[in-house]
Amino acid sequence: MRQLEGVVQAYRFGEFELRPGARQLSCGGEPVRLGARALDLLTYLIDHRDRVVGKDELMDQVWPGIAVEEANLTVQVSALRKVLGPKALSTVNGRGYCFVLPIRVAIVEAPSALPPPAQPSIVILPFTTRAGEAEQDYLADGLAEELITALSKISSLVVIARATSFAYKGQEPDVREVGRALGVRYVFEGSVRSSAGRTRIAAKLIDAATGQHLWAERYDRALADIFALQDEITLAIVAELEVRLTEGEQARLRSSSIRNLEAWSFWVRGLARYHGRVLSREGLTATLMDWQKAAGLDPGSATIQAMLGMLYYLDARFEFWNDRDMALGKGLAHVETALGFDGDSADAHMVRGLLLLLQLRHEEAVAASRQSLVLGPGSADVAAFGSFVLANAGLGAEAVQLIERAIRLCPFYPPFYLGHLGLAYRAAGRANEAIAAFEAYDRGIAGRGVTDLAILHEQRGDGDAAKAWAAKLMAQFPGFTISGWRKTQFGSNAGAIALDLRSLQALGLPQ
Repeated sequence: MRQLEGVVQAYRFGEFELRPGARQLSCGGEPVRLGARALDLLTYLIDHRDRVVGKDELMDQVWPGIAVEEANLTVQVSALRKVLGPKALSTVNGRGYCFVLPIRVAIVEAPSALPPPAQPSIVILPFTTRAGEAEQDYLADGLAEELITALSKISSLVVIARATSFAYKGQEPDVREVGRALGVRYVFEGSVRSSAGRTRIAAKLIDAATGQHLWAERYDRALADIFALQDEITLAIVAELEVRLTEGEQARLRSSSIRNLEAWSFWVRGLARYHGRVLSREGLTATLMDWQKAAGLDPGSATIQAMLGMLYYLDARFEFWNDRDMALGKGLAHVETALGFDGDSADAHMVRGLLLLLQLRHEEAVAASRQSLVLGPGSADVAAFGSFVLANAGLGAEAVQLIERAIRLCPFYPPFYLGHLGLAYRAAGRANEAIAAFEAYDRGIAGRGVTDLAILHEQRGDGDAAKAWAAKLMAQFPGFTISGWRKTQFGSNAGAIALDLRSLQALGLPQ
């Protein structure tokens, strides 16, 4: 498995470069001294640069769990303007702030070259559009997402996940370097132009080893035909790669159950927010509203219903809108609706497994997760969330295999994969590797994994390290309590949880 590097993107604006996961800002290649709060504020504003971010939201994100005066926010904004210049941040009176400088996203830490797998392997790069056309971007991103989703249903094909392929958005990478970095044989590129109710798509499939074009096609269709066009391109890729499909895969190959163009538009907008780097109530509320509109326009879509269930799973874990029981009820209702429309929906089975886990119905959760893996064998998220379920159910060795599969499918994985990796290693009794994973998680998102690190060091008798991690935990989350932490644990091993509780108590953390 490759070295644990949680970040592969940088934001570049003017002479500045921000590496969010490494928490580094540089100017002209030289480090810029900036306080932690100011850096968190800058990162959040850049992540949400497409809108005005409210002051209350910023204070919740930059000072989580801490009641602070608005003057603290003003001080950090002033600090950023001194460093970046007065025009970097726009103040919208009575509302909040917006980052306004042009941004370019770049790959700055590619993984070491990965060997290609034995079976055919491919990355779908983001479709290009004309600069500055937001509607075209939604269409382009939606097309790429649907192709990845469709191809990930094929067991004999390795498909790189969205989180990795979209790291190349806005760039013109050398396809041979892409193939080398990601360990894939084939690269798919495309462009989209749309106007007056028509869409024009240029698509090509390239052998990454040689740079040779294997297949190219141009399409000029009515925009309303976009769904048939998605399926046509998917089948063309499958045919060109000579991928063998099982009978079930042939039936499931269609990319999405959404067939209403306006609903699909809301679906894609919601996806852009859902795949954002920061998990927040604000972002997920906007996603929920988009997907509820999509469901109203296309009430028979299993895809939309399944992912509405996913939002309520997140709600049940983090209490964004409802108490846990209410969120679980809503989530399961959406999942059952999705399965009623499409019993072979990998996403629906995946979310069902997660919801059942939160109800501590471990055997049923494992069964649902394993079914999602059968139906979505090439999906990185299905593997990653399946690992989370199996690790909590005490199936550590299998959980490790799944999260390592997810990382293979998504070399530029989101930081939460490291949390799932650490949990899987803990369940498998591999403490040293769990510590390495959780430390990488903390580097990717400050404060994540530190509770496990305090526990692991306490249980191995390293009191100084345990106390240091406990101190970092309380500094990052001053409202932490052992009883609150206990509510977030869903493991089936009561003895292991009791041992963890004793470790937290031994460290003197508040009950």
